[in-house]
Amino acid sequence: MNCEKDVSDDAEETRQAEMAYQKMAKENKPLLHYTFEGLKNGFLADITGHGFDAAPIGNVKFMSDGPGAGYIHLDGASYLIVARPRMIRAASFTVTVRVRPEKIEGRWGLVSKRLRGTECPFVLGIQNGSVCFEATDLQHKWSWNTVSPPVIKVNQWQRITAVVTSSKDVVLYVDGQEVNRHPNSGQVELNDEPLTIGHEAWGGLDLSRSDLPAMFYGDIADVQIWARPFTEDEVKKIK
Repeated sequence: MNCEKDVSDDAEETRQAEMAYQKMAKENKPLLHYTFEGLKNGFLADITGHGFDAAPIGNVKFMSDGPGAGYIHLDGASYLIVARPRMIRAASFTVTVRVRPEKIEGRWGLVSKRLRGTECPFVLGIQNGSVCFEATDLQHKWSWNTVSPPVIKVNQWQRITAVVTSSKDVVLYVDGQEVNRHPNSGQVELNDEPLTIGHEAWGGLDLSRSDLPAMFYGDIADVQIWARPFTEDEVKKIK
């Protein structure tokens, strides 16, 4: 085994991924965008053309009677995973998703940049009827963690958006209205974990357990990630 060559190859792969990310980030469109119009060759297409196609895990049901082009129904044992971990490198960004939850008590993942329970740049989810956002900083502390007041409703479509501005703050919105602002003078910690939709590393109904994943019950539509922080006016214009 040539360890020197492996390290060199890994560094080159990281460099290539960073170059590709910087090119995508300069475009005037999302880094990735899912409208949930069904599978093609076993994958959900990222309609930006950037290639962040998502693989369904478990019984992911594709529906067409909701908002926009389509949505997925998740049963608490299914989710989507995007296995291009080094290509999502934003320190400032916007994550937005439409949800119709069947359960709001407990802790449930919506869009997360991790599969395992490890440091990450964002976890966007629902916790006891509130919007929760979690991320580690460069000192490996969870200083970005914040929770909104209880604003999420059962069986009702709502748009949840998190806007992260490096060295400034994270702002949480529901249906275009600010529900939480958390200052932070640092930067989120990037990682090489996959992106997941409808999955979090821990949670569920029993928050005393940190060894069980939290998979969403309900419907998810129109997931977007932008490689820049949106203004308040831009958040209000998201459909």
